[in-house]
Amino acid sequence: MYKVIVIRVCDKEFINYSYAIYNDEGTGILVDPAWETEKILSTVDEIQLDIKAILVTHEHIDHTNLAEYTSAYYDAPIYISAEAKQFSNINSKRLMFINDETPLLIDKLTIKPLLTPGHTKGCISYLINENLFSGDTLFIEGCGMCTDSSSSPHELFNSLRRLVDIIPLSTKIYPGHRYHAEVGQEFSYVLNNNIYLNITNEEDFIKFRMRNGQKGLMDFI
Repeated sequence: MYKVIVIRVCDKEFINYSYAIYNDEGTGILVDPAWETEKILSTVDEIQLDIKAILVTHEHIDHTNLAEYTSAYYDAPIYISAEAKQFSNINSKRLMFINDETPLLIDKLTIKPLLTPGHTKGCISYLINENLFSGDTLFIEGCGMCTDSSSSPHELFNSLRRLVDIIPLSTKIYPGHRYHAEVGQEFSYVLNNNIYLNITNEEDFIKFRMRNGQKGLMDFI
């Protein structure tokens, strides 16, 4: 049985969600640790977790800010896609590159990486038991922007359609940000409340994702 600890972290206008996932034996991993060092360390210490890995969903600074630090502190490898590393600020001898979707067995934790490019070329979502850690690929209420040089609304459309096809409805979704709904909603709820998952025509999706005049894109809570 895996458990998930939600860690809300902030830095000025950035509000992110980092996660600690662990099993009954206290073996744990961190997803996208950022901004609030003491908050993350104290959360891990309070539960007495043995952190075995740092998982990075993509290269943006608000998702990688403490990857290098926590990797060194816990002597744990950092998992990231090779594409994301090209644009990240991470310099560590503990880097482990993910190039495909071969499951990772970290101690006794099984992790299924899913290549979900679009928001950036190197985006990865991680399926761990019945939990999906989707970074900025999929939010409860929307999906990531496509404004980077490596962004592609075409790839984002395909990534989201694939998630719709393969993710069980009972899977809990843990994104990197939230707007209104709490993180950890079941995928069935997301399907019913996320307009981007209900646009099944690629051309319509791209037009809607890239439309002009969008407001509140960074209004995270």
